[in-house]
Amino acid sequence: MPRDLVAALYSVAGTVSLALISAGLFVGSSLISQTNMQPKLLEVPLLGVLGYLGAFVLGVYVIWRTLLTRHQQRNDEKVE
Repeated sequence: MPRDLVAALYSVAGTVSLALISAGLFVGSSLISQTNMQPKLLEVPLLGVLGYLGAFVLGVYVIWRTLLTRHQQRNDEKVE
């Protein structure tokens, strides 16, 4: 296999992994938010809020990374 193909596969695998982790954080935070756990922030358990925040940050990073990679490919720039 050419090196560029292997590098692209590793990049895609990393992106998919981060997307799955983000989805898992979102689902887990939704489950935690249904409990009566203390401390609370705006009537939502703090751990749930932190999970939502983490899922949001990872989701934005995955989208940004995907758009950056697509831009580099369309402009024949080196994809890192």
